Amino acid sequence: MPRLMINTIVIAIITVILFPSWGLADAVGEGYSIRSSAISDTVRIDCIGVFTIVAPHGSSFEEWRPSDTGFVPVENISFRQTIPVSVGHLPSYPHAYFRYPVVTTNDSYYQIVIDPVRDKRVWICETDYDTQYFDYLSLIAFNPGFEFVDVFYFTNSGQRKYYSTPQTSTDFKIYSKPREYHWEPNYYLYSHLNVVKQEGDFLFLKEFVMRVDYDYEDIGWFRIHDDRGRLMVWPLFEQLM
Repeated sequence: MPRLMINTIVIAIITVILFPSWGLADAVGEGYSIRSSAISDTVRIDCIGVFTIVAPHGSSFEEWRPSDTGFVPVENISFRQTIPVSVGHLPSYPHAYFRYPVVTTNDSYYQIVIDPVRDKRVWICETDYDTQYFDYLSLIAFNPGFEFVDVFYFTNSGQRKYYSTPQTSTDFKIYSKPREYHWEPNYYLYSHLNVVKQEGDFLFLKEFVMRVDYDYEDIGWFRIHDDRGRLMVWPLFEQLM
């Protein structure tokens, strides 16, 4: 294994040990802050999208509450009081980004899960555009060509079935995570799969490969949810920047 890769792995492992509640929060790029096995099944079933907040370090966001007259502000919540599914820092940019499951939307208001272990949900609003940036990715209508997904996060096997057509009754093959990504499967994002198209609960994905030049190869159809309705893919953010 090249020395650079060894050093990178060692640094990332040290980060996880020193900051267990935030995973790879202090590493460059996006990393998971919680093991997928700790996430409530209810959260995975109810999740309809992913909400990203890019905000200054040490900042907070405002919680809102529905009332008879509309939504009203409640209190400010520090990001350190939350458990985003994934989190990261942007290179040469003094902000972090925090990514939460979305379970309900109402115009510019989103109900997000800020603790996926205890299934704690709060309402937020796209309001503070001066200091924060908001992005919403729908799991119902992906944006082909621009979105990347990790298909391995919700499985410890490092393997996923993919199909020749968008239905489980057709032939399938096994897609396996490359060995270099197996060292810490629940914290390290696998970010090489791009969404080509979506049909119902299936995504057709292509893989980013590195040879003499960069290229993509079509793979096949992956399920978004399992037989119990639990989310089986996690949309990425860093590829969209």
